[in-house]
Amino acid sequence: MSSSSVRALAHGAWTLTVLLLLTSVGLGLAFADVPVGEAPAGIAFAMFSIMGAIVVLREPSNAIGWIFCALGTLFATGSILDMYAVSMPPLPGRGWAALGAACIWFPAVALLMQVMFRFPTGSHISRAWARVGRIGLVGAGVAALGTGLTPGEFPDQPIENPWGVAWIGDSILESGGVGWAGVLVGLVGGAVALVVRFRRSTGITRAQLKWFALASALLGVSAVLNGIFLTEKEGGVVLGGSLTTTVSFGLFILSLCALPVAAAIAILRYRLYDIDVVINRSIVYLTLTVVLGAAYFAIVTAASTLAGDSSVTVAAATLIVAGLFRPLRRGIQHFIDRRFYRTKYDAQRTVSDFGLSLRNEIELDALSNELVRVVDTTLRPVAVSLWLRSPQRRSE
Repeated sequence: MSSSSVRALAHGAWTLTVLLLLTSVGLGLAFADVPVGEAPAGIAFAMFSIMGAIVVLREPSNAIGWIFCALGTLFATGSILDMYAVSMPPLPGRGWAALGAACIWFPAVALLMQVMFRFPTGSHISRAWARVGRIGLVGAGVAALGTGLTPGEFPDQPIENPWGVAWIGDSILESGGVGWAGVLVGLVGGAVALVVRFRRSTGITRAQLKWFALASALLGVSAVLNGIFLTEKEGGVVLGGSLTTTVSFGLFILSLCALPVAAAIAILRYRLYDIDVVINRSIVYLTLTVVLGAAYFAIVTAASTLAGDSSVTVAAATLIVAGLFRPLRRGIQHFIDRRFYRTKYDAQRTVSDFGLSLRNEIELDALSNELVRVVDTTLRPVAVSLWLRSPQRRSE
């Protein structure tokens, strides 16, 4: 494929995605009952196409860029179909729009599986892993077909399926049926393939995989939190307050944006940042947030039980948590370094102990041996040699 064709396809993919998203927002503005509060998700969908286009323009032979372009277009198409289906008053053909919205997410999931199997080189580890990936693709196709043929109303929308077939309702294809097993095999296989690729990788590939793994972990955590706070009780009561719901959904959108951005950085500009530092700080502050949140909740609950609700209780709990911030951060950082970054932790301890021994050691030979040992322990060079310059006597 010529460079001009590549450029045209890349620009066309993200332009189409943006146009679809703008149309989706227009539907939301035109029909008051459409949940326009979910429009920020369009930013995340657009990021897939934009980052995919950037990768395609720089690395057209890498399949990851093309997959991201297709993902952005699929997400945007699903968004506009969703908006059309739930519009009020009902628009013509809303049943077919709901059908398309229910089925289009399965090819998107299949493409995400392929990202997991192919990242960062764009190719599979081996033919065996390619077969596992194909199982996921077949499973997604079967699940989409079963969902599209299942009669009755769609799970997320009170709209009758215009393409439903009666006998599918009692078969292994109902609501996706057996296809979900293939999807599960693909998702688990993709995660295992990432681990296998990471264990076999060194240097550049390992750095790239760390970026993608960090973004994937953030997306997984935010998806779980979003699912917890957006779960509806019987009667339509949403768990958590409006602020909690908004924050959890916002974190999910940010982490969804982070996935294509991190992948693009890993493929194109991985040398710009020290990903180990980012991962270390992310783990520390995520753990610190959870611990401080649990401490605040426990203090407020205990104080409210004993003394009743009051602004003094909340203020006191806030001051206590603020005072715990620095010592907890140091303790968590120490634990994380010791548990997950043992080599760095041991090197720092060795250098610190060597600094203390300098105060008491006056024997030159012993000091030289200790210096060689410290260098060998911390830097692990192939060979270590120490030359000492002989003191020159002053001429009288």
